[in-house]
Amino acid sequence: MTRARSLAVALLLLVLQVALGGPASAHAALVRTDPPNGVRLERAPPEVTLTFDEPVLLVPGGLVLHDGRRRVLPTGAPTTRGATVAWPMPRTMPTGTYAATWRVVSDDGHPVSGTLTFGVGVEAAPGATDIVQAPASVLLTRWLGYLGFALVVGVVVCTSVCAPEGRADRGVQSLLRWGLVLAGMSTVLAVLVQGPYVVDESVLHLTDPALLSLTFASGIGFWMGWRLVGYLAVALFAWRLSWLDASTARWPTLGVLLGIAGTFSRTGHGHATSWVTPYVLTLHVLAAGIWVGGLVLLCVAPRSVSTPALPRFSRLALVSVAVLIASGIGNAVLHLARVADLWTSRYGQILSTKLVLVLLALLAAAVSRQTLRHRRSPWRSVRVEAALTVAVLAVTAWLSLTSPPPSNEHASSNTRVA
Repeated sequence: MTRARSLAVALLLLVLQVALGGPASAHAALVRTDPPNGVRLERAPPEVTLTFDEPVLLVPGGLVLHDGRRRVLPTGAPTTRGATVAWPMPRTMPTGTYAATWRVVSDDGHPVSGTLTFGVGVEAAPGATDIVQAPASVLLTRWLGYLGFALVVGVVVCTSVCAPEGRADRGVQSLLRWGLVLAGMSTVLAVLVQGPYVVDESVLHLTDPALLSLTFASGIGFWMGWRLVGYLAVALFAWRLSWLDASTARWPTLGVLLGIAGTFSRTGHGHATSWVTPYVLTLHVLAAGIWVGGLVLLCVAPRSVSTPALPRFSRLALVSVAVLIASGIGNAVLHLARVADLWTSRYGQILSTKLVLVLLALLAAAVSRQTLRHRRSPWRSVRVEAALTVAVLAVTAWLSLTSPPPSNEHASSNTRVA
């Protein structure tokens, strides 16, 4: 009892930290430059300033000045003042065109980059926009992170609400432990690959102290740390599922899983302009985890779930899907300014792909429910449904690393992210 109460206090602090941590950050958007992009100047500027819609962190070697012959020119050390980057220029800049390439990291851990061009005494074409592609290592750790969370939350919630008899099953116990190991390892790997991703280096620099410091200086390092603490707490409460028979362990575990779901909203593309976004994303991740994890549980250990528990799981899945669809629609409304963005923007195309997969999974779920009504085994359609939802998690990982299309306010900004 003393151990459970002590851990409950720690977990409550975790949940409060997630719930009261403030609005989630978006990928930073460039809103103003001085001098303007593509401008002709009569004299060299003493400095270049880049102003974003939120504070950013400097990346080692992220700001480089080239002349018209693509030679790198020495500049002063850039500094940040809130959301503005001040970059001293060389004292002498002969007549010609110059390209100032920049790469910074927003608070959610996503790098943003672009090119600002200007001419001294001559005309200059505006700089081209850049799209920062997330490497396969980042996509993989994101997908494994979602899958690990789904296994943990699915097992805990389903054995708490639908099939408490499953806690005694060794297969269910193993599934939870594998989920915890996968979730913890993917969180650690996500922290390690973040630094090379931000500075555009290979994964050979995973343990570079400077890159690790950069990761933890951003919001993503902070929230990943809290996520790992949460998984460790869940392991202390539920490494043996039989411990969840006691409400003093079960309710704190459910509470901390809610807190872990909240950390996903802080490491994706939640917009700082809307305070409701992190809560919508938290519900979205939680509902998806319960649905996917429950389906995997049914596929891995079908004998652990009694026949009366199947209708209960069907109802839980129905509620989860309803929350998933409602929060997904809310998320789309918050991130897409126009319906046409669903097929004209990269973010919208990935979101549309996710929508198609969800609809196919819902079709499989409908077949499962119909099969249950006729008192037949639904395992074949359940397996199809589970495979489709795991694919949905993979697309979700891709989506979390893709910038929503710019709003009208930032449509002219010289920046794109992914």
